Amino acid sequence: MISASSGGRGAVLLSESIYAVLPGADLVPEHRIDRVETFERLRLALTEFRDLGGRTIVDMGGLTTGRDAELLALLAEVTGVEIVASTGFGPTWTVGSHFTNNVSDGGMTVDRIADIFRRELTEGLLVPTRERLAETAGIVSITQSADTDPELPLTRGRASIERDTIRAAARAARAARAAVAVRVADDPRAALALLVEEGLPVERTVVLGLDRADHVAAGLPQALALEGYIVGLDHVGWPIERGYVDSEARIRIVLGLFDAGLGERVVVSSSAIGVSVEYPSEVSGDFGAVLREFAPAFLAAGGTDEQLDILLGSTPERILTRTTLEG
Repeated sequence: MISASSGGRGAVLLSESIYAVLPGADLVPEHRIDRVETFERLRLALTEFRDLGGRTIVDMGGLTTGRDAELLALLAEVTGVEIVASTGFGPTWTVGSHFTNNVSDGGMTVDRIADIFRRELTEGLLVPTRERLAETAGIVSITQSADTDPELPLTRGRASIERDTIRAAARAARAARAAVAVRVADDPRAALALLVEEGLPVERTVVLGLDRADHVAAGLPQALALEGYIVGLDHVGWPIERGYVDSEARIRIVLGLFDAGLGERVVVSSSAIGVSVEYPSEVSGDFGAVLREFAPAFLAAGGTDEQLDILLGSTPERILTRTTLEG
């Protein structure tokens, strides 16, 4: 198993959220947010992750789910866990009207949104209202809408906003030589086609949410890995009632990809939220499931330490490393 003292970033969870707030929940009196309590809960969760052999957590919240960049920096300093922030937008229903309505005739332009993402990748993380930290984002994170997501009364429709966000993510990633992580929903191919149109190489695209039972039944993890994408099985610890495969099925997928010579194109994570204020998640306050549960089960099922090092070490490291993008 990877230890926190191993080379590079050590054990990396590529799809987690440190802190998430349902937009508006922080403004109502019944949700009094105690920052001291929040910090302590997160410190304990991150310390447990570190003690299990973890080294790095990628916070996939982006700009619109309540990210607190200063809190992330302080937690990293106190716990010794590297926290890599993401830029980008969460689900369309989390994106504020500044980006979606009357900023211009048709809403904020793709290039303007891309510039916001790019500057977070190259200049530093935004801190409301006009500050910028020295720490930069490490990846662009975007989320595809599901059919069950709410249709909000926006000047532009949800589909239009989502298309612009996906295109902006690709443009920003190309400019900053970063990767894009896209959490897919009901129509993964539609989101991926837009990224390809914008010239983002498939090997710089992480496709999250592929341990959904319907995607597994359709053979999508194997098909996308064959095409060169990085496959994200990022719901370790989630119940099958939420539509995800169980632990045994997830392990079989990973072992099958290694047997097919595609082991360097898959990552695992749990999509946990350290502290959530009304933001939906099935895994809260626990970043240890992958190291405490998945890793031993993977080895018991026939996986090797070397494969685990690739899965939790060298592949996430490669994703987070800036590289030259052709074209």
